[in-house]
Amino acid sequence: MDNKISILLVDQDLKGLESLKTFLISSAYDVETTDNGNVALKMIEKNRPDMVISEVDLLDRNGWELCKSIKQRPDLSDILFFFLTSNIEISDEVTSFECGADDFIKKPFVKKILHARIKGCFEKMKQTKTLLGGDESGIWGSLKNMNLTDIIQMMHMNNKTVTVHLSKGEKKGSVFIKNGKVVHVHYGSLIGEDAFFHMLAWNEGTFSIEMGAPTDLQSINKPMHHILLEGFKKIDDCKRKGIIMGSVSMENGEESTIKKLVDLGIIKERRLQKK
Repeated sequence: MDNKISILLVDQDLKGLESLKTFLISSAYDVETTDNGNVALKMIEKNRPDMVISEVDLLDRNGWELCKSIKQRPDLSDILFFFLTSNIEISDEVTSFECGADDFIKKPFVKKILHARIKGCFEKMKQTKTLLGGDESGIWGSLKNMNLTDIIQMMHMNNKTVTVHLSKGEKKGSVFIKNGKVVHVHYGSLIGEDAFFHMLAWNEGTFSIEMGAPTDLQSINKPMHHILLEGFKKIDDCKRKGIIMGSVSMENGEESTIKKLVDLGIIKERRLQKK
């Protein structure tokens, strides 16, 4: 019995397509190819692959449309979708994840790194199945394996209502999601977007997810892809200005650091009202 993972490659660059196909076959994958978005969807419906790796710019139907078409169908939504693209803007990456993509990598790329990312996608799929099968007992895990962006993306795709609790040492915060949309975030004394931006940068620590979002508060009013794009830009700003955004501890009241972030315009001084 053949248990090889099957991958569909979709790209207008035929030379690059054949090169990648050869590499993936040598790495023990079954591979099919096409340069056309509409043809790709028909191939997927006829012979369901485990993963699709696609460029954004395609004939007839672009990669974002193809990804949406797959992720919106219950019979196809668990197919992993990976963007391998020449589109390098942050907005392209955010749009890709908002469409439901499981990963995104820019061209040119290193084949060994691509292979590692593919393996990572399948590991993430296993975690996703566990996560979406959760009940009142809750789910927990490491932010190294599944960060806040990953969790929000999955909750959005599956229209879930959950409370996500994040912890990094003594730092703690929560994200409330209703019907797949982030409605409220708090972190230390911060709420809303600023709280979200701090935890978005975390790539270590732990998360726990409880089903249901017991809050009537709403501090997030923008579409999630706008918040993510702004968050990624702020993280880049912090790096350029020598500040690691996710390392700022609001729990311990580091007022000088908070003031510096406010003065630089990286965050707004928006705090929880203490009663």
